Amino acid sequence: GEVKFVASTLGYSPSGRIRIMRGDYDLYANEYRNCVIIEPPYDTHCEKNWVPIFRKNQDTGLDDELFIYKWMPMEIGRVLRNEETGTNTLEIIERHPIHAPLFHRVRGSAPFIDTAEGMLGVVHLSEEYAPRHYYHIMVLLEKQTYRPLKYSRTFTFRTLGVEFCIGMRIFDEKYTFWISRHDRDPMMVQVDMAEIPLIFDF
Repeated sequence: GEVKFVASTLGYSPSGRIRIMRGDYDLYANEYRNCVIIEPPYDTHCEKNWVPIFRKNQDTGLDDELFIYKWMPMEIGRVLRNEETGTNTLEIIERHPIHAPLFHRVRGSAPFIDTAEGMLGVVHLSEEYAPRHYYHIMVLLEKQTYRPLKYSRTFTFRTLGVEFCIGMRIFDEKYTFWISRHDRDPMMVQVDMAEIPLIFDF
């Protein structure tokens, strides 16, 4: 019943380093609210592409807000609040080994969606060209544990260049992707699910 956002920010980061901010969208007032900066689990200069995930807490019955922090090994963290300092820090609470090729370079990307087979999402990696080339991989995770199960070959949406997937859904046996091109040109792309098979096991 809530709409939330996750973003990278430098301007609002008290450390002067690029950090993750999370907060709520107020759709009626057109405002961002309850914004907090989250410090990473390691000493880094730039943070981006954390994947928000939700998992039902067996004790409370409520959804825990978690983040996939990185992909090799796959690290999942929970935000801890230090009331004395007023800071929020991502604490890594579990790791899953990944030995698949290329995953040491994988980041983000869009929030995962619930399917009959598991939680399905899109991640990306890049090659240094001018402009930089982005490639995407579909990833299937186990529902409750988020343990990696299967993944696809790499693909692009439209062209070799700067492309991010900012959201996806499944309609009528088609993947519907919303992508950002060069960080400014949004586009919707539809693809038959059979065109991107999950053929590799982790």
